This record gives sequence, structure tokens and C-alpha cells, in this order.
Amino acid sequence: FDSKLIRIRFHAKKPYTYTGNICVAVNPCQKLPIYDNTTKAKYINAPFSQNPPHIYAIADRAYRNMLKGKQNQSILIGGESGSGKTESTKIVMNFLAEVGGQKVAQAADHIDRVLQTNPLLEAFGNAKTQRNDNSSRFGKFVQLLFDSSGMIIGAKINTYLLEKSRVVSQGTGERNYHIFYQLLAGMSEEEKIELGLNPSTNISEYSYLNAYSPETNAGERSDKEDYFETLNAMKKIGITEDTQKNVLRIIVAVLLLGEIKFNKTVDETCEIKNKDILNTISKLIEVDPVGLEKSLCFKKMIAIGAPIFLPRKEDQAINARDAFAKALYGRLFTWLVSQINLKISPPGNSFATNEIGILDIFGFENFQENSFEQCCINYANEKLQQQFCQTVFTSVQEEYQEEGVNWEYIHFEDNKDCVELIEGKGGVITLLDEEYMTPNASDKDLTEKLHAIFRLHKKRWMDASKFDKSQEFGINHFAGSVIYNTKGFLEKNLDPVTEDMLELLSQSTSVLVSACFPAKSESSLASSRAKNKKSKLLAESVASQFRRQLQELTKTITITDIHYIRCVKPNSKLESNKFDNESVLSQLHSLGVLEAVRISRQAYPNRMFQAAFLQKFQALTHAHWKESIPCSRLISLGRFAESRKCCHVVLKNLPGIEDSERNFQVGNSRVYFGSGVLEVLEQTLARHLQNSVIEVQKFLKMKYYSIQLQKQKESSFILQKVIKKFVYQTLLSQKKKSIAICQNHFRKCIAKNEVHEIRREYNTLKIQKNCKTYLSQKLYQKKKISSTNLQSIIRMKLQMKEYARMLYDFKNPVIPEIPIEIIEEKQITESEFEKQEKEKQEKERIEQERLEQARLEKER
Repeated sequence: FDSKLIRIRFHAKKPYTYTGNICVAVNPCQKLPIYDNTTKAKYINAPFSQNPPHIYAIADRAYRNMLKGKQNQSILIGGESGSGKTESTKIVMNFLAEVGGQKVAQAADHIDRVLQTNPLLEAFGNAKTQRNDNSSRFGKFVQLLFDSSGMIIGAKINTYLLEKSRVVSQGTGERNYHIFYQLLAGMSEEEKIELGLNPSTNISEYSYLNAYSPETNAGERSDKEDYFETLNAMKKIGITEDTQKNVLRIIVAVLLLGEIKFNKTVDETCEIKNKDILNTISKLIEVDPVGLEKSLCFKKMIAIGAPIFLPRKEDQAINARDAFAKALYGRLFTWLVSQINLKISPPGNSFATNEIGILDIFGFENFQENSFEQCCINYANEKLQQQFCQTVFTSVQEEYQEEGVNWEYIHFEDNKDCVELIEGKGGVITLLDEEYMTPNASDKDLTEKLHAIFRLHKKRWMDASKFDKSQEFGINHFAGSVIYNTKGFLEKNLDPVTEDMLELLSQSTSVLVSACFPAKSESSLASSRAKNKKSKLLAESVASQFRRQLQELTKTITITDIHYIRCVKPNSKLESNKFDNESVLSQLHSLGVLEAVRISRQAYPNRMFQAAFLQKFQALTHAHWKESIPCSRLISLGRFAESRKCCHVVLKNLPGIEDSERNFQVGNSRVYFGSGVLEVLEQTLARHLQNSVIEVQKFLKMKYYSIQLQKQKESSFILQKVIKKFVYQTLLSQKKKSIAICQNHFRKCIAKNEVHEIRREYNTLKIQKNCKTYLSQKLYQKKKISSTNLQSIIRMKLQMKEYARMLYDFKNPVIPEIPIEIIEEKQITESEFEKQEKEKQEKERIEQERLEQARLEKER
């Protein structure tokens, strides 16, 4: 197998490659613009082979298979630490959440809760290791639940084997779980003081974080930003603020447990040196400080029905302290997962009809020092590899038998014996449980028994000459040989938390702590003590529990339609521009990809259903199939024998392909192609379609240009009509304009004459009016003068008479007695008359002057 294609695609920023039904995903070690909404839309409801290889295509195929076949699906994501399993899981979950949330807008809030589980579980279950800045230190199987319409209505999460030993110790260059660093980086000084932390204490000064150094930060991750993202995730999932504070109190309590120091006493026992820290821890988890000190410094035992407390030595007290811290953190993680499942479970009125499971579990590990955790992790990988073998290899050969295909049995590397070596009767797990039941058992005794029992397993059991036989043993795994150090195997297998510690924590007044450590009833306590008399095992061992969980997991996966995504690191340093061919091939071998490719090449690497084959390649059947019924309809009519014959006719007439079973075979419902045959078939179809397209293009072009010519003729006639119409309309418009201009001039002349005539009449009338006015005024003046003269003559005559009388009277005076009143009245009468005459004359004078002025004005 050559990884050239994978290398070329990696350097071309295309991290995904298909090999059969397996998607190989190479970690690009950088952000690529291939996960945007536009790219996502291309893969939604699209045929699998339509678009380039992508993880979206695997997720979409699983979703469509679930809708069409109403069968549960599983997407198994495997690979070494640092190969990108966690990111691939998040990408698949985001895609399925978007596809499953397109039906109704109300699903957005529930989907957001499901997606918020990723940053929350990463904070509490992921840590920096030597190979990966964000390594999952637990296994996770997420089951997305869908209703009958394909809408996501909830989810369920199962976790496996949290690495609790990391809480109290980490390797060189590694970190504890992210939440510890997030808490110290994101909390304010007031919050730290409130929880009993010293703001001035450096991170490296904490005993449980002593592996921290500037070189062991979380890469590009910001612990402070991640802290607030974790709190926001808890809020969105539905965890209240009070509960969040209690969670942080437990985290701080675990951190401070590492700061408890012990002093040796005279009798080789110990006592707690810094009781102030003990009191702080007691307040945080709300337990009795005296009881906490007693559980750390003394070991409770039951003798003759009565409890006795044996003092611990310093190293035993330190182990008890670490066990207490691991138990507290482990139970908190378990409680957190249960709360997540409670919050993201389907609503009461919803019913899940199908599900898609996404498995993100630890990859194969082989360090310089491998302990109990690596043994369990590699056992899980062996179990999943066995599932892979059964699904990919065994199922293919069983399919050949069902299809009636002539084939030779292909040998493949099966790891069934390795799985049996670990989980079977008399295996590693069985010996672990049995050894703990033995009085005064030790890790050394376990090692000797392992070597004694497994001498016959030469294939899987490593030669003892390669390691220290007293405290090490080796297993040849499918992915490679690993040497395990048995130091601490028995202790880690039983998770040694004493009964008095559990009882103390169950009596805590903290709601969260008591929920993590529920109190046992008196009947259950009596039952536990009765069992303890017969066996040391108070509960199911870690290895046995893990074995049971894996068996349940494989049982769940077996009844589903499985899709595989194999994640690969391009190089050990996770550099974005370096491709280590040997490392990649080694990983492909450990993931079973090379074996799958080998078997595919030896057998038939490609297959198609007959209906799909005839539908796709029906264009090639016309030249060789002369029956009246088209090949594409034979399957629907139930004429299976004729459909097989038609498929064979098409294949045997392929140019350059010999008619032999090695090249192709037609089964009962499928057609199987040897190496390179499908490519030849595709090329033949492409050439046939190309020639057909050329012929069709010729006819269509002839028809097209004929129609175009006819259209051009019709267009030219129409154009001529339009041009003529335009010319005549232009001429008509010009004539209309000329006529209108002439009419305007003619009307102008007429209007001018009319205006002149009107002016002449107006002036004539005006002259007549002035003349008449002048003549009337002159006549009036004459008449006025005449009347005035006449009045003067008349008045003169009257005055003359009066004068003659008065003269007579003067000459002949007769003085009568006249009353004074009459004389005065007469005088008054005469004076008034004279006055009236004067006023009358003045008015006549003024009127005459006015008329004279008017006349002069007119003359001017």
C-alpha cells in the first residue's frame, strides 16, 4: 500500500480520502476553510460519490440510511491520540444537528444544548498530553436521537474509563484536566479568596498541578476564555448558577487536597500538618473536618461487629488522600454526565424512533511507561478492532457466500485471540479480580501468575527476555507490542476508597456532594458487610466494569449500520506542512485500513447492486441487449435471471477486459468487480456518453442553427417593417411640424390684425370719450357762466328795487316803532344770506378751477 494519494491530498489541504467504505481523515494541524455553510450545503442530501471525499459525506450517508432504512446507525471514529478524533466528533455532531434541525425552528434550543456538551465535557475530561494539546482522557459514545421525520429530539451520552490518576499526577510535559487551569485563570481575586484560594499562589506551586510549565500550556487555547465558555455551556444546558458554584467548590476542594501535608509521629503514624487547609476543604464540601481528618489518617475496619480505626503511615495517608481526591473528581464527572443526559433527553411528548451513535474513544497508546490505564485503553482498541474485523472482513466474505459468488477464502489477521487473552476466562481481567481476593496479594504476585498462565500464548504473549519479568509483562496487540508495568495494577483496579470516606461524603450537607455520594440504607450496608466477610470486593472492579461496558457497547454497535472514520496524524509533532510516510503507514496498519485494502485487492474491491448497475450503465446495453424489455426494468419486473444475463453481457463486451471470474462476477443481487474493472467500465461509459453527446450535439446544433436562421429571416422582415414605419413616421412628424409652423404664422398675422383693430377701436373710443368730456365740460362752463350772469341780473334787479325803496325811505323817513327783536332778527337774516352767497360763490370758483385744471391736463 502506498500512501501517495493521501500525501498528495494532505499537501493540497484535502484531509479526507476514501478507501472502500472507510474514510481516512488526516489531521491537517491547522484550520481549513472546508467546514463553512456553503460546503456543508453541498453534502446535504447529495449522492455519496457526487462530491469530493469529506467527513460530511459520511455523516450525511448515515443520516439518509437512517431515514430510508429506519435502521440505527453508528459512526466509529478511531485513531491515536492527536489524530483529530475529538474534532471529527464535533464536526459530525454539528452536521447532524443542523441536518436534523432543519424541520422546525423549535428544535434550535434543544440542538444547542446537545452541542454545548462538547466544551463542557472537554473541560472536565480532556487534558494536554505529550502527543495532543486536547486529548480526551475518557471514552464517549454519543447517541443522537431522532423522531420518525428525521428531526433531532435529544441525545444520550455514555462515558468510559475516565483517567482519574491524572487528577493527582501527570507525566512530564503534560497537564491535569483543563478545568483546573481554566478556574485559576478565569476567576477574579475576590472569587478565589471566597473559595479559600490564595490569589498570589502560582499555578506551578499546587501539588496536583506540579507538571505545569510555560511549555505545557494548551497550545493556542486560552484558559481564561475557555473558563467562561465552560460556564456558558453549563448555563445553556440548564445547570443553575448555584449548582455551578457548588461544582467549582468541589474542583477547588480537589485542588486543595493535594496541598494537605502529613507529619510523622513517634510511633511511625502520621498527622495532618496544615489543618487550615483541611478546614477550608471541609467548608467547601460541607463535611465534618474531624471526620475528614480521621478518614485520611486512619483506616476503618470491622472486627467482631465493631469498627476499629488503625492509624496509617505517611505514605498510606498520602495514598488515601489521593484516592479521596480521585473519587471526588470521578463522582463529580459521573454526576455531570448524568445531568447532561437529563437536560438533553427527549421531551416527555416525543418518541425517538432511530438514533445515530458517534463513538469517540481513546486511541492505541504505547508510552515508555505503560500502566493499568494503557492496558484498559489498548483492550478497548482490541475490542473495537475485533468489531472492525467482523464488520469489514468477515461480513464481506459472508456476503460472497450469500450472493453465490465463486471465491477463495482470504486469510486476514484476526485479533480474537488477543481479546480472549485480556477478557476471556483466565485472562488478564480475571486474574486481576482473583488476585485481589487473595490475602496479602501484590503486584509482583500478579506478574508471576500472568507469566505462568500465558506461556502458551506465544503469538500474543511477548518473550520475557525483552523486559523485567518481576514487574512487567508484554502483549503483542494488533496495533503493536506493548510492555506494561504492573506497579499499582491491583490498587487502580479496585479504586480504593474506604467505606468511611464514602459514608463521610454521603453525610455532607452540600446538595451536590451528597448527590454524588448517595447514602446507603441500613439494609444495603448490612448486605455489603456480609459480602465483605466472604470477599474483599466491595463493588465491581474497574476492569470488570469496563469489560461489561465494552461488551454492551459492541452489542449496541453490532445491530446498527456502521460507518468508519479512521483519523491519522501526519507526523508526531503535529506540524501542518510535514507528512511522515512511515508514521502514517504504521497508523493505517494499527487501524486495520491496510488489511482492509489488502483483502479488497485480493477479492472484489468494488460492488454494485444489479438495479443500480443496470440503471447507471444502461447506455452500454443497447448495442448488446436485443430483448424487447429494457435492462433497467428487469429487476422491477422480477426477472432476476435475465437481469444477471444482461449484466454479464455488458461486462464481457468490455474492451480490454477478459471474461473471467477474476475480473468480475454477477451475484444474486450484486455485481462484483475485480481490481481496475470498474474504472474501465466507467471509462467505457464515459466514451460512449461522450460520443452520444457529440451526436446529439450535432443534431441539436443543426436544429438550433436552422431555427436561428428562420428566426433571423423573420427578424429581418420585422426589422424592415420597423425601419419603414420609423421613416414614414418621421416624415409624417416633420410634415405635421411644418404645417403647425405655418398655422402658427397665419394665426399670428390674424391675431396681430385683430390686435391692431382692437387698439384702433380702443383709441377711437378713448378720443371720443375725451372729446365728449371736453365738450361737455365746456358746455357746462358756458351754461354755468350764463346761469351765474342771469342770477346776477335777477339779483341786481331785485336789489335795485330794494335799493329804490330804501332810497325812497331814506329820503322820506318814517320812523315807526319797531320792536328790537324784529330788527335783530332781520339783521341776522341778512347776515346769513350774505354768508350763504359767499360760500356759494367760493364753491363755484373752486369747481371752475378744477375743470380748468382737468382741461389743461387733457391737453398735455
